[in-house]
Order: sequence, then C-alpha cells, then structure tokens
Amino acid sequence: MHHATTTRSARPSPATHQRGVALMLVVVALAMATMLAVPFLIAQGTSAAVGKNISDHHRARAIAESGIEMGLAYIHQHSDWRNAQTPGVWLAEMPYANGTIHIHVQNEDDDASPDALGDVVILISTGRYNSTSHTARARVQGQPPSPGGSPFTMPYGIALKQTFNLVGNAEVNAMDSRVDSFSPHVSADQAATHDALVATNSSGQGHVQLTGSATLYGNVHVGPGEHVNPDQVVNVTGNTNVFRVGTKEKLEQAMEIPDITMPPNMPPSQGDYVINNWAGTEQTMTAGTYRYDDFEIGGDSTLYIEGDVTIIADGTFKAGNSGRIFLKEGARLNIYTERLYVDGNARIKHTNHYDPTAITVFQTGSDSVWMRGSAEVAAGIVAPNAGLDMRGNTRLFGGFYGDSVQIHGSSRLTQDIALYETSQTGGGPGTGGSGGNYRVRWLSTTHHH
Repeated sequence: MHHATTTRSARPSPATHQRGVALMLVVVALAMATMLAVPFLIAQGTSAAVGKNISDHHRARAIAESGIEMGLAYIHQHSDWRNAQTPGVWLAEMPYANGTIHIHVQNEDDDASPDALGDVVILISTGRYNSTSHTARARVQGQPPSPGGSPFTMPYGIALKQTFNLVGNAEVNAMDSRVDSFSPHVSADQAATHDALVATNSSGQGHVQLTGSATLYGNVHVGPGEHVNPDQVVNVTGNTNVFRVGTKEKLEQAMEIPDITMPPNMPPSQGDYVINNWAGTEQTMTAGTYRYDDFEIGGDSTLYIEGDVTIIADGTFKAGNSGRIFLKEGARLNIYTERLYVDGNARIKHTNHYDPTAITVFQTGSDSVWMRGSAEVAAGIVAPNAGLDMRGNTRLFGGFYGDSVQIHGSSRLTQDIALYETSQTGGGPGTGGSGGNYRVRWLSTTHHH
C-alpha cells in the first residue's frame, strides 16, 4: 500500500523574510554611510591642514615684519649704522616667537661697494614658523634725524594731511632765524622777510580756507592729482589779502608725514611734575631725559633748561598762567607728549630770543595742539595725528607738521625757514646731523612653504 507524499517548497516564513530585508537595509545604510563619511573625513583632514598652514603663514609673516621693525629701530638708535654695519647678514636665524628671524641688508644700487652701505639700502627680513616662511622688505633712504635733530625734512614750514584754515585777523608769514630776529611785536607784513610755505596732501574743494581779514604771506601747495585745480582747493572770502607774495600750486607727489619714534631707553616715570603755586618758583633741568605722567608749569614759575634735555610726558604737557620754560644759551629741548596745551601768558622759548631751531615738540596723541590767550612758543611742532588750534593772540615761531591747522582771532604763525633749509643740507642749527632725506617704504612680501 502506497502512501501519498506531500512535498513542501522551501519558502521562508514571513518573519524570516523581514529579518533578511532588515539586514540588507543595514548593509546598504552602512555602505552609504561609508561613502558619505570618507569624503567628509578627507575634507576634515584637508581643512585642518589648510587651517594650520594659514595659521603658520600668519605667524611667519608677523615674525618677518617684526624683523623689519627691529632693523628700523636699530637704524634710528644708531646714527653711525652705515659705518658700524656692512651689506650682508645682520641677524642670522634668531629665535623669536617660537620661530626664527633672519635679517639681511643689501644696497639698492648694484654698482655700490659690496663692503659699504650706500644711501639707499633694502632691508630684508625672513620669518620662519614650522615649515612656513615669509619674507618682508623695506627700502631705506637717507639718514634719520639724530636725537634732538630737526624732523622738518621737507621744504615746507607747514605740512599737513588735511585742512588749513585762517580766520579773522589770523596771519601766517616767514622769517629766517639765521638772519632775522623774531619779535611778537613786529607787524606781520614787516616780519614777512621770506615766503611762507604751506602744503597739504588734501585736494578737496575748499580744504584751504581764508576768511575775514586773514593773511597768508606766501605759497600754498595742494594735493597731487591730474584733475586737481588749486583754485578750487583754496577758498578766499571776506577782506582777506592772501598770497601777497606767493602762488597756488600742485604737489608733484603726496608728502610723507611719518609717525613719531619715541626715544630709546626711556626711564621710568617720576609721577607728575607740577609747579603752579604763584610763588615765582624757579627750577633748572640739566642735561638728561626726564619722564613724567603729566607735566604742568604755571603760576609765574620758571623752568630753565641747560644742555640737551628731553622731557617725556605720558599724558598732558601744559604750560599756562604765566608759566615759562626758558632755554639758556647752547641748550636744546625735545618734548614728547600725548597732548600739548599752552595758554594764558605762557612762554616756551630761549631766554633772550625766539630762535626755534633748538626746541622740538612731538605730540603722539590725536587731540588738537592747543594754544590760547597770549601764549608764545618758539619751536618746531610735529603731531602726525593731530591738528594745530591757535586762538586769541597766540604766537608760534617755527613750524608745524601734522593733520590740520586752524588759526583764529589775532594769532600768528611765523615760519622759520632755517628749520627745513638746514635739515635739507644736513647741517646747521637744529639738525643734529644729516637726515633731511630720510624715507622708508615697505616693498612687496613673499610667502614660502
């Protein structure tokens, strides 16, 4: 007897089928995740490497530029640098900021002596950080003014970045202290023995203004440019008698009014210097460098200067209320301050005359150089970031390099052409040696891996 046999096909159960599909989805998901993750991980690694390269480049560049600043600082602090150094390596792979600096100097003129530094040299600094390097270059021409030397290295008694305004009865004229005697009591037209020289880099309409009865005895040079019209830059209104002996012209190129370099090896501050007690106090400063937080003299007090004196006021330098700073014969005075303020009947000058070539004021701050009342100053004033503001019946004998000038009331600025003519030739009063043509220009930089 035969039994019937039933054969079942090997078909998976629904549960088994679901498990298989889930496994396939997992495999596919893992494959897709892998495909997506690999480029992402590669990108992450590349981004990290690029970020590190950028960071290293920035550090190498900062090190290289620090090397240029070191070289310039050495030049400023050593008047004999051309004799003390020669073309070639000045600094070889000196550790600095977790990298190294290499400084090399070469003459710009290929025909110059290989053993001597010429008038124009190229300062080359290479900064290295990890495997990245950067090279910075600067062109150095001439000799910086010696400490105490005249900073007036351009043929202008007033050199500005921006505006020039004469208002009311204000006057600008020029004399020569090598020949003429300055006096606050001589009329401006009698005192105008030479042409005043006023220059501004600005070419904006009306940026040179003369209003009321203001008078300029001299020339105006305005910013360079093909389409600049000096007649539009200079605006004259009222009864002004301008350009009595002068002209209006364009500069051939913009002037460089460099930032101030502070004296090296400055001593610590002694706190505030204050003489303002109306007791007729007299004090004397002998040769040396003196540093204070603020400096104030007034109250009919007198400070005498003997020898070469430098006064540094980290804050305000103020002379007012009949305060006097008098230089004795043969003395020199440099003043470095954040802000200069002179008012009342204050005086900053030589004891017996108004020759300004031995007094220089350097203002580092951006507040206006302030002259008020009947104050008198015989000095060259340099304030690259500030303007000169004269009001009342003030007198400035010397010159001004800075941002702008505004002179109101009956105030007068008398330029001394000896300030800039002697500094151009590298000799004479107030120059401290050569340096009239000193220029620094940063050149192109190079990045290396």
